[in-house]
Amino acid sequence: MFKCSIFPAVLLLYILCQPFFSVAGQKEDRGYCDETVTTVAMQACLGRRLENAEDSMNSRLGRLMSCLRSGQQEQLGEAQKAWLLFRDRSAVFAASGEEGGTLFLLEHLAAQIEMTENRVRELEKLYLRFGNQDFK
Repeated sequence: MFKCSIFPAVLLLYILCQPFFSVAGQKEDRGYCDETVTTVAMQACLGRRLENAEDSMNSRLGRLMSCLRSGQQEQLGEAQKAWLLFRDRSAVFAASGEEGGTLFLLEHLAAQIEMTENRVRELEKLYLRFGNQDFK
């Protein structure tokens, strides 16, 4: 019977390759986690990467909010709150195969990073639609 035993290897490959796929406008000095050896060091590195992704997301969110009407701002604010809840719960589910193990937090952080970087791209598309400008 196949038991998803390949998942930790795929996750590790994802974590190691992720630096090659940067979010537009994000600082290149992100700490790519490629020289980390211990789980604690990997967690710290992935935590920094999540912070960077969240900074990019919040920057784009603020820029988008600045070109919306009041009602639209309220709608986007509610959507963002719901999205954050969705992201966090989805990350818990994505990592649930390692619940109680040392890889749980790494998988959780990796899922949050991936979803946050995707959200940055979504917010950029919305800004292009509502702000008629592009991000630089």
